[in-house]
Amino acid sequence: MEPENSEDCPCGSGKKFIECHGREDFGEESEGENFTVDTDAINDFIRSYDKSQLLSISAGLQLSPKNHGKNIRLEEFTDDILRQGIKSDQRATYEDIQAFFEKHLRFDSMEDPTVNHFVENVVFYGGNYRVLPGINTDATEILSGFLESIFTVDNSLSDTFKEKVRQASFLILLISETMINQTGLPRYTIEDEDDDPVFVPDFEALKDLISAVRFEKPYLEKMSIYWQIPTEAINEFLINDADLGESHDPYESPIFSRPFYDVGDEIICIVPATLSKAIADYIKRLSTEMGEQQNLLTAYHNWQWHKFLEYANEMGWSETDINLPEAASPERFMESVFRIDQDKLAYVQLIKGTIGSGYDSTGFIKPIDPSAPKQETINERNDVVVNYLNALEKKQRMKVFTLFVAGGIGGMAMFAWPKPKEGNQTLFFSFSDFEKIIFEGGLEPLSLWKFAKAYGRAAQDTQFMPAASSLDLYVLYLENRGSMLPRDEKPDLMTFMGIGTDYQRSVISYRDEHAARRYSDSKPIDVPVRRGSRYAPIYRQQQPTSENVKLVEDYVFPCWVVNQQADNKAQHSQAGLYTEAVAFWILKFANVLKSRLNKIGSLPVEIRLDLDKRLLNEMNVSDWPEDGLPQLLEFTVEGRVITVEMPLALIPSLAEEHNQGERTIMRTVLSGLNILLKKNQQEMFTEAEIEKMIGDGMAPDNAKMILIGNSNDNPILDTRGTGFRRHLYEADQALVDDYLIPNLNLPESIPEVIKTTKEKNKLCMTIVL
Repeated sequence: MEPENSEDCPCGSGKKFIECHGREDFGEESEGENFTVDTDAINDFIRSYDKSQLLSISAGLQLSPKNHGKNIRLEEFTDDILRQGIKSDQRATYEDIQAFFEKHLRFDSMEDPTVNHFVENVVFYGGNYRVLPGINTDATEILSGFLESIFTVDNSLSDTFKEKVRQASFLILLISETMINQTGLPRYTIEDEDDDPVFVPDFEALKDLISAVRFEKPYLEKMSIYWQIPTEAINEFLINDADLGESHDPYESPIFSRPFYDVGDEIICIVPATLSKAIADYIKRLSTEMGEQQNLLTAYHNWQWHKFLEYANEMGWSETDINLPEAASPERFMESVFRIDQDKLAYVQLIKGTIGSGYDSTGFIKPIDPSAPKQETINERNDVVVNYLNALEKKQRMKVFTLFVAGGIGGMAMFAWPKPKEGNQTLFFSFSDFEKIIFEGGLEPLSLWKFAKAYGRAAQDTQFMPAASSLDLYVLYLENRGSMLPRDEKPDLMTFMGIGTDYQRSVISYRDEHAARRYSDSKPIDVPVRRGSRYAPIYRQQQPTSENVKLVEDYVFPCWVVNQQADNKAQHSQAGLYTEAVAFWILKFANVLKSRLNKIGSLPVEIRLDLDKRLLNEMNVSDWPEDGLPQLLEFTVEGRVITVEMPLALIPSLAEEHNQGERTIMRTVLSGLNILLKKNQQEMFTEAEIEKMIGDGMAPDNAKMILIGNSNDNPILDTRGTGFRRHLYEADQALVDDYLIPNLNLPESIPEVIKTTKEKNKLCMTIVL
């Protein structure tokens, strides 16, 4: 069935159907247009001008976001220049360049809509490094995974291997950041794609882009010396004519792994959109050369498993200590069991992969050792575990949700599993796709169980043909209001590759992973952070710690709000009420504060909240103090650290409907910031200005962030709209009507009319029992 004109085109382009495959002229050449490749004309152009200039032009055009998704055309053009270009004094004029791209490289049938942002971010030594991922799906994530597993997780990799990786990665990331910095593009930039010819910017802009991809050798030598990188490190990424092979491979060209070209006194980055892939390929290549491949795989899978345990905790899953039957092939996976409901367990199997080196690599599952005395497939292992868990409780059969997660490095993840037994559910995700679902946040313990159930029901009751990844299907499930069954609005529910593209981009942009400067033991460090609040850009540390940390970045300096007193998860959550509140109000006051605070410099500022320990624990109202609340709390300022004492006397005021308690906290924080202004010889805020800021910014009087009270008296305490709201989807209502009542197996049918209270009570007892 053909989509409506106003619906998204099934091809995944992001355009409306009427603007894409629904056009009357789709597939036909428009009048005056000809997409036939004139190879002779292209070759004549290449042989008419200087090789280094043409390489720089092709590379510079890849720095323009308007050429996002046109990578195959430009990369093939670069390959042709390398093969046929000549050294010449003849230079192409701006008019020559414009005329060439108006006539040639207007289209390539192999170019699909891209999943990536135009600019993405990698956190490494020294902070943030912007990279262009091009059309290399997950390239940035794979590189980040390599770097984190090599440098942040205990592993058996040699120091020599680590140092070589550090040097090469650091150098290429510095070059990438230098190039993109000249464009002024922020991280997670995205541009709407089109099928137009390659975009050529105006003369001055093109000149700047060309300059950005050319690096004089003295500059690179100076950079290498400053960062203690051997000057020869760049040689691992230089392309030679002998490396090109017989023909260009658009998926695995040598220029992707070696994207720099030596032209004598300069080095040109000829393919800027593949640097993250080039570093990852170098790490793979080096691990093979140094015999570290198995250690690298082990480190990478340990890192993935560590991350998964963090994600499971975010979903509210509780890891159990259930001892599973001994596995015949334990080297092929990592596994554990989690409790997700009273009668439900989740069995998670992280499938260990191989190091995929090519686009068509499907070796994401580590093969069975043929010399092993006993062999066990992934599905066979799952059967053993599920049968064991189903029978674990004698009084009640436990339902089991199996989650397969593919842990390969590169390549494509494809997996088929048999239909689960009655009452059980199964899902499969690549690790990358699973992370995207976690990144969105708001998952409850049974969220994936519900998706798996909807998936299974659609496969059983409809002609459901899943021609997409599990992530694409999950997005379809969300868009269809928690169901994969057709509805009146969508009678013909289609699945296709790419439906989750916008979803992936949005969750990555929202999460905004990057590094922020903070002091640790008086030394500056770059801490990986991500967004932690849906309603405001308030960030938290990427790695879970005992500290409760919030970050506001609306100033020229990072502003940290910290509590370091929590001893357990409950206290950590309680401390979060206070750190979140202070961070929110600091963000709310930013428009007024910035005019003066931004003059104190870019070094981090830290607001430490020293809570009375009793504030971190539940208390009876009878134990609350009767002392009045002072106008100003005790505080100290040492260097750029403001420490605010939070007494127990705060709690009665915080429990009231007004926000006087929070006003007192913020009055104290602002007084501490005033001291920083004084120390830096900047104009301070007057008491009247502080009171006006509080009065305007914290109005009305019941605007609160810290919620302490009796929910029995007021079940809707949080009127801020910041909590996770649970919706009963229309699909869920339909499932109750269509499946619950027929499956009750009642001894007698439910009467159409219940005449008496006695009959109603009898029916209810029958259903419950």
